[in-house]
Amino acid sequence: MDDKLNALITRIENSGLTDQGKAQLYTTIAAGLQGTIWPVIAKYVSEEDLKALETNPNDKAVVERYASLIRDAVDHGTALPEMEDLMNKLLDEVDAALKEEHI
Repeated sequence: MDDKLNALITRIENSGLTDQGKAQLYTTIAAGLQGTIWPVIAKYVSEEDLKALETNPNDKAVVERYASLIRDAVDHGTALPEMEDLMNKLLDEVDAALKEEHI
């Protein structure tokens, strides 16, 4: 996955896109990656934890709790293979879209 992401970044950086265009593309890729992993992580979070996160979305502890949930899912290795597979598929789609746009 790291190699795919680095290759995409190199292609984007070497493209003729403006800095603003590159930034928009990076934002889109980041949002896609984030949107890909959250549903996987949510499968491994207790219903109690999810309700607590929903109830207090502006609480500073919520940000720390998100980080903890991600760390737990990754550290236990349960979600990692699934997340990596989905992220690789997304990066393949980005690669195909860049090729269509001749980037």
